[in-house]
Parts: sequence; C-alpha cells; structure tokens
Amino acid sequence: MENKSSGKDTLTMDSDPVVSRFIHKSLYMLRFILVILYLIIICCFGSLVCLFRPRHPDNTRIFGRMLSSVCLKIIGLRIIIRDRQYLDSEFPCVYIANHQDRMDLFVSGMIIPRRTISAGKKSVIYIPFFGMFYWMTGNILFDRRNRKKAWITMNRVTDMLIKKATSVYVFPEGTRNYRRGLLPFKQGAFKMAIRADVPIVPICISTYINSADFERWHSGTVLVQVLEPVSTEDLSVQDASELSDECRSRMHLTIQELDMEWNRPMFPHYGKGNV
Repeated sequence: MENKSSGKDTLTMDSDPVVSRFIHKSLYMLRFILVILYLIIICCFGSLVCLFRPRHPDNTRIFGRMLSSVCLKIIGLRIIIRDRQYLDSEFPCVYIANHQDRMDLFVSGMIIPRRTISAGKKSVIYIPFFGMFYWMTGNILFDRRNRKKAWITMNRVTDMLIKKATSVYVFPEGTRNYRRGLLPFKQGAFKMAIRADVPIVPICISTYINSADFERWHSGTVLVQVLEPVSTEDLSVQDASELSDECRSRMHLTIQELDMEWNRPMFPHYGKGNV
C-alpha cells in the first residue's frame, strides 16, 4: 500500500509541470485574443466618434485611457506613475519617453496628458483598424524616408505647439530598442521644442519587458518616473545635440535606478501605486 501511494504521488508531481505549462500557454493565448478583439472594438468605436470631432487634441488621451485601462488588466501589467504633476502643465510641452516594445502602446496610453498628440512612423497607417484610427484621433505621422516631407511635418507640429497650445508625445529613439537599452536619440523632438520655446518633459519607463511574464496571472509591474521639465529658453537649434545628450543621460540614469529598485527583494510588485 505504501508503494502504491508513493507511485501515485510521483505521477501527480510529474504531471503538474505539464498541466501548469498548458494553463500558462492558454492564459497567454486568451490574453492575446481578448486584447486584439478589444483593440478592434475601440478602433471602430473611436473612428466613429472622431467623425464628429476629427483630430481633436484631446482624442489621444481619452481613447488612450479607454484602451489601456482595460488592456493592462487583461495582460496583467500594473503601472505605477510617479511625479505625475509634471504631466499637468497648463502650457504645451514636448514629452519624450523610452520605447521598448509594442506593449508601450498600453503603457503610454495611461501616461499621455491632456491636449497631447503623439508622433509615429507613416507605416502605422497601414495597420488594419488601428492605423486609420491613430490618424483620425489627431496624431502625427512622419515619413522618415523622405526628409523634405519629414521637415514639413516637423514644422507643422512646431506650429501646433506655438499656436494651438497642443503638446506632443515622442519616442526620441525613433524605434523600439528591443532590450538593447536606451538607444541614441534623434534630434527632431529637441529642435521642435527649441523652435517653439517649450520645455521638454522626460518620461522614464522601467525595463519591464525584460521581466514581464505574460503567461502568469500577474505579468509584472511597470515603474514610470516623470522628470522635471528641461527648459529650452535662450537655446538655438544648434544646441539640439547637447540638449538631446543631456536628456538622454538623465533618462538613462533614472531607468537604471528604476530597474535596480524593481529587482530589490522587498519591492512591492503589486502594492498600491499612482495608476
């Protein structure tokens, strides 16, 4: 009897990893399907609403919250935003953030301030459902392969910063860094800020993509640190490179600190935060 019981326990223990793996994979697939379905619903609904308020400067924030608040719950990511007061400026700003993964769509959706549009690549327009919705909400698309068109678009955004009191949210790396750390910054965002004489607000997002596990119920925690605005007063376009280096240095150091904090054994990964 003792041997049979022992054999039964062994079989159960051997089966557990298989069952556990199946459950985790199923959770991942279920999340993927639910996120895609909800994204399509928001894109269709949002496009319809934007027919009546086309390219309004607050569309991005409103629909960003609607999309992100649900999708973050679906994928099990928690976001903690610190020093949010720097996102509540009454005047236009250029917000810059590090770019890691496609999941940044949902993280940024919870960050983007009022009367703020985002800037993306022209190729975004070809993404089914999302591309047209992204454009109709009022966001800007840059054609980086055509310098002349990119310059015209940059001047248009600068004009919006000056005359329409509209801020812009930019990923200055220009592409996802795919776990390679903070990439060199392109200078377009800094030149726009200098020409419009508006401050730059760096937004540092912890390297959540290295530690997030989307096969678990709680996938991970994202720490977001908003830094104090960097003034562009009395700067010229020739100072864009130095300004870019200064902002990148501050962001790099802060991201490292956020990652070190996250990795501390006592860090409350699912504690209370400013969400």
